[in-house]
Amino acid sequence: VIAIVEIRLDGQHVWKLGSVAPIGALGLVGAQGALEQGDCVWDFQIAQTGGAEVTFTGTALCQPHQMCPQYALLASFTIQGL
Repeated sequence: VIAIVEIRLDGQHVWKLGSVAPIGALGLVGAQGALEQGDCVWDFQIAQTGGAEVTFTGTALCQPHQMCPQYALLASFTIQGL
């Protein structure tokens, strides 16, 4: 049985995967960070048993060559029961 975990983040920001701990606990599948129904979607395949922590950083979504606010968001998820 293949188990997939989907994380949806606010599509009003640019999100980058920070880390997955422990390394190898989750594998990336599909188009990472793709916009789907206004959300930034990340899919992971569970690769080993135990828990995992996934972190993302988010920044402002700005138009090219326009002023853009400088801030960073942190999103952290703990996945249990793998």
